[in-house]
Amino acid sequence: MICYDDREQEDKCMKQTDRLEDYGSVKEYLAKIPVLRDLPEADQLRLVEQSTHHSYEKDDTVFQEGTPVHTVVVIRSGRIKLVRYDADGKEHLLDILHDGDAVWETLFTDSHVYPYSGICLAETHLCEFSTDLFLQILRENPNTAFELISILSNNLMEANEKLTLVGVKEPVCRLAQFLLFKDKTCVTPEVMMKLDDIAASIDLRPETVSRAIRELEKQNLILRTGQGRIRILDREGLARLSGTPLPGD
Repeated sequence: MICYDDREQEDKCMKQTDRLEDYGSVKEYLAKIPVLRDLPEADQLRLVEQSTHHSYEKDDTVFQEGTPVHTVVVIRSGRIKLVRYDADGKEHLLDILHDGDAVWETLFTDSHVYPYSGICLAETHLCEFSTDLFLQILRENPNTAFELISILSNNLMEANEKLTLVGVKEPVCRLAQFLLFKDKTCVTPEVMMKLDDIAASIDLRPETVSRAIRELEKQNLILRTGQGRIRILDREGLARLSGTPLPGD
């Protein structure tokens, strides 16, 4: 049995225990993020100790386009859509982030404001740490910095790939190509997007996307496993239909 000399000593011990428990929890999801999981243990601890944690409800705005960026945002759980609005107020969906994704595109740019707004699609839990701290850690770990640059370069290539989707005229082919793209970039075994979000992503009407989904199901290429959940059954079939080469082809 452990005895404490006074209440202050007990509180100090409890705070230390809480901190270590938090570190273990945070370290678990840091391991999901390639750049962060490769950092030295001491640097991971620095990030954890200086991180803040926030929870949001569905439809809450996490950050707005044009507002200053002070933190790197890591999604512990939940989903956030990245959107921009045109002069008429129409929303344009850029991407949907899931567990383990991070918002850090502005780290190496001259503009330190968000180029888009982030809105929660479900209950979402975030971890944030300052950009100044993270940049300092990157300077001390050049291999990690190069890895992050590689990831951001891949993100840019994927963004360009998404832009080519709107040039595909046949809706079924456009949807097939989009599902292959999401399957490649998703961390979950299923593509988790509402019908309206898919439609906004590939510039089609929701009813057109619904018909295209039914057609792909009829060909046994995909399976709807629930509301907003699509599982790909035949990647090769989708690739042939969309004219998209699979990795290694």
